[in-house]
Amino acid sequence: MGPLAVAIAAGLTLQPQSEGEAPPSKAWQIACALGTMVLALVVVDELRKDIPNRIKDINRQRQAERVHENVDKTNAHHAIVYVQNCVEPDRGDVVYGWPSVLNTPRLWDGDRVYVRSFDVAHDRQMVTMYPTWQHQRVDCIGRPLPFPFAQPTPSRVVVEGEAKFPPDTRVDSYAQIEGLPEASNRQFLKITLRSPKANVVFRQYLFEEGDYQISAEIPLRFDSGRFALVVDGTVLAPPLDGRGAKSVLHWNAAGKLHLAAGTHRIEVRSLEGIGTFVHALDRIEFSK
Repeated sequence: MGPLAVAIAAGLTLQPQSEGEAPPSKAWQIACALGTMVLALVVVDELRKDIPNRIKDINRQRQAERVHENVDKTNAHHAIVYVQNCVEPDRGDVVYGWPSVLNTPRLWDGDRVYVRSFDVAHDRQMVTMYPTWQHQRVDCIGRPLPFPFAQPTPSRVVVEGEAKFPPDTRVDSYAQIEGLPEASNRQFLKITLRSPKANVVFRQYLFEEGDYQISAEIPLRFDSGRFALVVDGTVLAPPLDGRGAKSVLHWNAAGKLHLAAGTHRIEVRSLEGIGTFVHALDRIEFSK
């Protein structure tokens, strides 16, 4: 577009090169002026789209650097570092904390592991998995915060939907994280299923074998529909219906499911016909 802008500008300022040469016509000058205006609008629109994303990327990288720099000052070693969200209260959006920390190459920083801090119930699971490590909570730029973790409870596992982004596998679907002030941790996993065979699958680790009661919290949406939670191939009843106003459905599976200790396959499966349906997964809980 640079050469084109120069050419149009040259047309606008074109002057007679000799005394007998006629100046550009009014129609030509008007056409060049309109072309310049259109070109300027295109350039401004492209800049408007690109600059905010560039600024966001720079801010995320800088925020991640501040986290590492401030944690360095605490002299934390052999530690799991839980990074708090920076939340915009009006919209419930996480401003920096989630992507900038977990998506940097320094997720493992020497003998430290950086994870996103969800809530006490969820973070206790990391304490269970790393019982001999230090556990340190910091704010969204790495300054130490109180660490109010009690003893871990391996018989209760809380799964935040947004913690499962991206899913392990998906069929004719896609997923993304969205903010919602009413949701746990102010966010949920938005799952769009686009055919009767569509699904998303993720994994979850359980620490103990036993009979588990499975429950879920689902933000309701006008564009949602019926879907099923499937654990290790078992379709849980009753089905979930995500249609409704902006509130949260508290759902409990009928009966308990016997599960072994180890990793399990959790699937969100469409129960609708042809069409696109959006489902919101806030959290799932397994409790003995």
